[in-house]
Amino acid sequence: MMTTHAGSGQSPILDHAFRLSSNNEPLTLRDHFKGHVILMTLLEPEAVQEQLEALEQMFLRYRLRHFTVVGIQPETVQVVTNVSFPLLKLPTGSDHEHFQTLTGLAGPAGMSVCLVNRRGHQAAVFPDDPVPGNSKFMQKLEMLLAEHR
Repeated sequence: MMTTHAGSGQSPILDHAFRLSSNNEPLTLRDHFKGHVILMTLLEPEAVQEQLEALEQMFLRYRLRHFTVVGIQPETVQVVTNVSFPLLKLPTGSDHEHFQTLTGLAGPAGMSVCLVNRRGHQAAVFPDDPVPGNSKFMQKLEMLLAEHR
């Protein structure tokens, strides 16, 4: 299932503040990923390692096309891994609610993702489909990557 929310009145996702999981330093996505297509996902404790491997492969495949993956960790999840994309913490005690508000995802799931367009707005959410094996997801990703920077 895919949900699109183009044209919502929300502020761009790029403007929200996060903290790097590695050193707790503040990070705003706009500072590092303006003009990129971003795949955001909330990393769940029971699916973290599988998610990270699939996301790392996708990141490495598309990064030269100004694509990045951002893994969001609830405060209760500590991931110790070697991935090339940023792992961020939500700046709130209500991790799932904040992530839902930010991305429009309906609820926690092992591989729920939000695609963010180059302007920093939510382009689509995939709340219950495995990625990257989902053809609708891949079509939407290719469409977003084809947009001019």
